[in-house]
Amino acid sequence: MLFHFTQPYFLALLLVLVPIIYWHLRTLSKQEPRLRFSTVSIARSLPHSRRQSLRPVLDILRTVILILLVVSLARPSISRASEITQGVGIDIVMVVDISYSMSASDLGDRKTRLETAQDVIRQFVANRTGDRIGLVVFAAESVSVSPLTTDYPILLGLLDEVDHGRLPDGTAIGNGLATAVNLLRDGTGKSRVAILLTDGQNNAGDVSPMTAARMAESLKIKTYTIGVGGSTRARYSPSIDEDTLRDISDVTDGAYFRATNTDALKDIYRQIDLLEKTETGQQKYVDVMDLSTYFLLLVAVILIAETMLRNTWFRRAP
Repeated sequence: MLFHFTQPYFLALLLVLVPIIYWHLRTLSKQEPRLRFSTVSIARSLPHSRRQSLRPVLDILRTVILILLVVSLARPSISRASEITQGVGIDIVMVVDISYSMSASDLGDRKTRLETAQDVIRQFVANRTGDRIGLVVFAAESVSVSPLTTDYPILLGLLDEVDHGRLPDGTAIGNGLATAVNLLRDGTGKSRVAILLTDGQNNAGDVSPMTAARMAESLKIKTYTIGVGGSTRARYSPSIDEDTLRDISDVTDGAYFRATNTDALKDIYRQIDLLEKTETGQQKYVDVMDLSTYFLLLVAVILIAETMLRNTWFRRAP
C-alpha cells in the first residue's frame, strides 16, 4: 500500500498560502473594533474569558481549510498493487537411485554419486517457478519421499535426508519409475515429467523397467533417464544398462543422458530445465483509491463548524 499524490504540483500552492495567511491575520487584527481609553491599566487587570482565549481557534480552522483545499487539488491517493500469476506449472517427479553403488566417488569432485546428484537436483529445483515437484528414491525397493509440492524448502529438506542404507540394496528401476507414475497419475500440471537417475541396471523389484515405461506412456508422462558414473567402473558398481534407459526414454518421448563427471551431470539438468521450462506470466494490477473526496468532505465539516462557531459562541456584538 502506497500513499502518493496524483497531481503533486498543486502542492506548490502551499508556498503561496504562507504570505496570504500572514496578510489575512494582520488585516483582521487591524479591522477589530477599538475603544479609546485614557489608560489601559484597568482593562489589563480585567480577566480574559474562555471565549476570548479560544477565539484564535477560528483563524486556525480557516487556515486548515485552505491547506486541505490545496491538498485535495493534489489528488491524494492510495495505491495497492497485486500480482496474478498466469499459466499452470509442470508436474515433475525426481526419481533417484540410492543403492550402495551410488556411494562411489568417481565424478571428479570427491563427493559420492548420490551427494553430487543431490547438489545438482537442489540447483534444478531452485530454478523452477510454479511447478509441483515430487521425490521418489529406490534401491531394491522404491518409496515416495515427497508428494508433488510447490513448497520447495520442505522438498529440499527431505532430499538432504536421503542416504544409502534406507532401503534394501539393489536396483529396482522399474519399481522406481512405477512409483513416480503413481505420483503423477493425478497430476494437474500442463505436462507431467519423470527424471530418473541411476548408476546400474535393473536387478530387483516386481515391475520391469519397460512395464513401468508403458505405464508412463499411457498417461503421457515424459521420462528423462540419466546414467551416472565415471568412465571407469567403480568398485561394487555394476555397469549401466544404457539400452534399457534409452528404451524407457524413447517409449515415453523423453531423452537419455550419460554423465561421467559432475559438470556433465549439471549440464544434463540444465538441458532438461530448458526443455521443460514453465511458461508462466505475471500481470500486475494496481488499485488506486482517490482520497480527494474525503479531504473535501473534511473541508466541508470544518467550514460548517467554523461558521457556526463564528456566528454563535464567538459572535461579536456590533
